Amino acid sequence: MKTKILLVVAIMLGSFSMAKAQYVAGYGGKHNSVKADFNCGWFISKFEDRYGDSHRGIFGTGFSVSYEHVFKPGVGFGLNYIMENGNEDDIKTQFIGPSAVYAGSFGSWTLSYSIGLGLGKINYDSYRMGHYDDNGFGYYAQVEAQKRFSDHFGISAGIRVLDITTSVSDKGDMSGTGSFRFTIGPRFYF
Repeated sequence: MKTKILLVVAIMLGSFSMAKAQYVAGYGGKHNSVKADFNCGWFISKFEDRYGDSHRGIFGTGFSVSYEHVFKPGVGFGLNYIMENGNEDDIKTQFIGPSAVYAGSFGSWTLSYSIGLGLGKINYDSYRMGHYDDNGFGYYAQVEAQKRFSDHFGISAGIRVLDITTSVSDKGDMSGTGSFRFTIGPRFYF
């Protein structure tokens, strides 16, 4: 957990300095975009399901869909839906929420950073233990590089950390999931 928080803080500090430099230079990229990306990676946090079994390092895949609007200074907002599956014991997480976006363009390349807060859901389905859902609060951070091939089409690739907290015990322990994912997919500009 400490490593995850330090990673998010380091990414944020780097993005704030990038956004400040772009504020002076002005943002030259497209202002609106919609992306659909595919992801693969791991659930990195150790978590216990409601039956007391511990899980960590589960590999999985997923997808996300996002809309982003970036203003001239390189600062903007987004709306995101993220779904991630685990290949072990049929775990699935979902996230929906708004995000703050910082972006800097360099010719046909754009480097962006986003951080979002929203609602999270964990679906767990196992032959041995049955099915249950947990709802909670989630946050994510993502760094992404985009390459525009035309005025309306490009591709983006990035790294994302997503954390969903579903409950807090009487002892103050939190339960939920954390994941680290590589993302890639098409991006449409307008």
